Amino acid sequence: TMFPYKVLQDDKAEGDDIIFILSDYFAENEFIQTGLEESPQKFMNISSDHDFLQQYKHRNYAQWSPRVKKIVPKPSSTFLIEKIIAGDEGDGCPSVLMPDDFLMDRQKYGGRAKPVTKKVIEKFSNLANLNKEELARYKRNEVLISSESVPDDLRARVIQQYKIAPDKCDRQGILDYTLKYRLRQITPRVQEF
Repeated sequence: TMFPYKVLQDDKAEGDDIIFILSDYFAENEFIQTGLEESPQKFMNISSDHDFLQQYKHRNYAQWSPRVKKIVPKPSSTFLIEKIIAGDEGDGCPSVLMPDDFLMDRQKYGGRAKPVTKKVIEKFSNLANLNKEELARYKRNEVLISSESVPDDLRARVIQQYKIAPDKCDRQGILDYTLKYRLRQITPRVQEF
């Protein structure tokens, strides 16, 4: 731990969960005092993953995408609902039109997922329109995708771990590291850490 960065790990959490938890935490805690006024500190997530766009629910949040090399704009107000409906195959979450095991056994279902059309999004946007099976698939996706579904006990563990994690740095260690790996742009700035 030579660098001044907190490193968190929980055996029952993905990195996404930890980022969701810390985003929620910083939106409500560790305010900055400016004169007589306290305000939430701004924070930025550096990721090209669209899962994190839902964190724009916090006014002090921003996301930088290394893929496109710019700040990702705040998504539409229907972004999260549409993502829940469409699923996220990259995260192992099929669309609400497909059963739980679709991604594991595509051939069993004809190989292709049913398309998520505007009509499907319209139907699933009002949960009262759904039968029991459709509602169960929607709830499955909501738990897998929504940052609001992170369990409270996990939230408590991650926040506690964040609070006790060291954030001091070893400047000499950083200098040795930058010299060893010839990090010429960082070496002169080691004192800024």
